[in-house]
Order: sequence, then C-alpha cells, then structure tokens
Amino acid sequence: MTEDHLQHILDRVDNLDCASCELIGSALPFNTLPLPSRGNNSGRIASNDLPILQPLHGIEIRSGDDDRRLYGTLVSQKSGTTYSTIIAEVMDFGLLATWLEKCKQQHKQGCGQRDLAKRHSMAIEILLIDVDRNCIASKTTASRYFALSYVWGDAITTTTTMQNLAQFEQPGSLKQNLTLPKTVTDAMELTRKMGVQYLWVDCLSIIQDSPKKHQDIINMDIVYSQAELTIVAVSGTDANSGLPGVQRRTRRQRVLSKTQKAPGLYFKLPDSKYKLLDGTKYSKRGWTFQELLLSRRVLFVTEHQATFHCDT
Repeated sequence: MTEDHLQHILDRVDNLDCASCELIGSALPFNTLPLPSRGNNSGRIASNDLPILQPLHGIEIRSGDDDRRLYGTLVSQKSGTTYSTIIAEVMDFGLLATWLEKCKQQHKQGCGQRDLAKRHSMAIEILLIDVDRNCIASKTTASRYFALSYVWGDAITTTTTMQNLAQFEQPGSLKQNLTLPKTVTDAMELTRKMGVQYLWVDCLSIIQDSPKKHQDIINMDIVYSQAELTIVAVSGTDANSGLPGVQRRTRRQRVLSKTQKAPGLYFKLPDSKYKLLDGTKYSKRGWTFQELLLSRRVLFVTEHQATFHCDT
C-alpha cells in the first residue's frame, strides 16, 4: 500500500461507520502519517481503564520517518466488548494532582531514597519561575517546585541575562511580549493547574551570561533530583512543540476501545518508559538522559496522554 493510498483511507475515516476504522484513525497524531508494521506482541494488556485481556496479535503504529516513533499497538481480542474508553482533548489536571499526592502520601519516603551522591540531598540556591506571579524568583531546591525536561532544538527563546534579571524579577514581567517557546509556556500552565507555584526551566533559571553559568550547569543534577516532579515533553522535536493536552486543540480526543461485537479491537498506548521513549528525539539527547535518570517522579506528556512514573 502506498502512502498516498493510506492517506486517502485516513481522510475518509471520520465518514465511515466502522468501529475498527474509527479506532485506527483516532490513534494517529496530528499531521502524521504512520505506516503500520506488524509486531510480535504477546502477554497481557494492563491499563487503568481496560480489563486484563489476552491479545491475539499486535500491530504497532509508528511514524513514517527515520526514527520510527512508536505511538501504540492495535490489539485484537476473541470476545467482544460492551464499553468504550476515551481520552479527552484536554488533560484532567485534578487527576494529575491526585496522582502526585497519592505518591507522596502512600509511598512516603520510598520515592527519592535512592543510592545517589550526598550532594543530591543538599539544598542549593536556584532561580525558579513563579507561575502565579509570572516572574523569576530566587529560591532554593528545598522549595516545592517542578522541573521541565525537553528538547530545545532550533527554537528561538528569551533567556535570562545579567541585564534583564532585575526586570524578570518583577511580577508580570514574563507576560510582557517575550519570546517564550510553547513547551515552556505550557509547562508553566500545567504547573499552575496542578497547584504548584514554582517551575525550573533552563532558559530562564540559568543566567546565560553569568560567571556562575558553568556551576549552574554542573548543579543541574541536584535540580532534577530534588524536584518534586519532572515534566517530560516526550513528543517534542524542539521547544515550540508544546505539551499536547494543556491547551485546547493541541491533542485530538482518542478512542481506545469501541463498543462492538466479537472480535474486539483495542488501541494500547505505550506505558513503560522504554515504549514511551521509543523512537523519540528526546531519547537521543545526553542532557535529557541525565534529567530523566535523576528525577524521582516523572510526568511523561505525549500526543495521546500524560503518564505518571515514580521511584516506587
């Protein structure tokens, strides 16, 4: 099947009264033409919304570019289903905050008690974005803050310098016609909607022309190891890719299962770290490897979903 033929079929998906076709169409991200490839998936499907199912086979949905990014797997089931599972266009921010609080309350000290160097438990001075007051604030890593891990790429962004630091410390200054990448502004909004006041982002939290810049870069391992949560922009190819689901019309509503007769067909989203990062630009960067390795809690954001992982 040629790409033109496949694109023609996908263009007609929304007009077809076919549960399987609708399921396949809803699995595809915006502006992407994935080429299905058969995989030898076996075992069980585990999801918060789906029962345990024994798959007959799996068809991986991947991008057609060189990286062959994994979006998910179509799995069939002998018996039919009488339920439907849908992922909304916009994130459920209250649910995300609940995941974080559940981890903190139930896992206690289990998350973060890793065999790391002593320096990772010592508070240091850092600059954080105050997402409520839209400015830069001088704090320490003992503060409650999130960190952003993303691919900068070729995106043009405003950075903090010795000249504009005093200006950026004024409330509202980060709202004044600055060139901030969409991934950064979305991370600020996500942090705010999850009820946390501070966010660490390299372009604004490191003074780019400061004599301390080199030391600040060296201390990034401390920043990520002490952050309460690291937001990981999995799907981004640069800093303007954004975080799908934070703003409306940035991710399409996803149908994971359809009410239909046997055999059933289900779209299984990636859930393990390996599958979430499979074929992504993010997984090919040394900086992001350190950030992900040292973070005690991670919120992976893809075109389809937000997935929470912690040490426990």
